[in-house]
Amino acid sequence: MSKYDTFLDNSARVNCCGCEACKQICPQQCITMEFFDDGFNYPVIDHGKCIECNLCKKVCPISESNKIEK
Repeated sequence: MSKYDTFLDNSARVNCCGCEACKQICPQQCITMEFFDDGFNYPVIDHGKCIECNLCKKVCPISESNKIEK
């Protein structure tokens, strides 16, 4: 894994809705929204700054960690 990677548990970043909730909640301010070739902004995390608090995953409306089992 490189220092900068798209993050969360989305294997396909196309699932990202671009709401920036992850960026807003990050206490380390290590998440940026970057423009990709498909014309959309996606979150990118600087793993060198990340403290792995998982707040980004908890607030993400798309994250697999937020799925409710039935």
